[in-house]
Amino acid sequence: MSLRRLLRTLVLPALVVAAPSAAVAQSSSTVSIQASGLYFKLDGDTEWRPGAEGQVRFSFGRVSVGLGYMQIFFPEDPLLSLKYSDIFIEPRIVLAGTETVGWYVAGRVGRATAKISATGFGSSELNEISYGGGTGILIGLTSGLALDIGAQGYKLNGDNGGWNTQVRAGLSIGF
Repeated sequence: MSLRRLLRTLVLPALVVAAPSAAVAQSSSTVSIQASGLYFKLDGDTEWRPGAEGQVRFSFGRVSVGLGYMQIFFPEDPLLSLKYSDIFIEPRIVLAGTETVGWYVAGRVGRATAKISATGFGSSELNEISYGGGTGILIGLTSGLALDIGAQGYKLNGDNGGWNTQVRAGLSIGF
């Protein structure tokens, strides 16, 4: 990628979002519900897996806290079943923005569960604390509706390996 293209696709949009102005709130409402589609890559996995997450978010100006659930979908296989989910708390703060676009950073801590079962071999379940963080952009579509695009990385408490990675896009509806 050329330097000019890099500036046009990454740096200029970041400068527009970070331009001095009143930072946007998470939502124009105190309570909102967010639903997102996502792709998730487990550390050591070669494939990005589809998934979904939902959150209830409580906003206090530029700061919000979400309570949510995430599920990763694995291909159906009659001999092997794998399920991965996470119940989490996610605080965010909008660092910069305009009335309609905001850039935020987020942390996340939760309880991840991985279940695997193989025909003829039984099943196993792993429950670990998950933790990590990321960043995203909120784009206000109407006074109560926002588009949320973000990326995050996670580790599991008992995992000495690398990071699990997630990219997502979703809608937030305020009440």
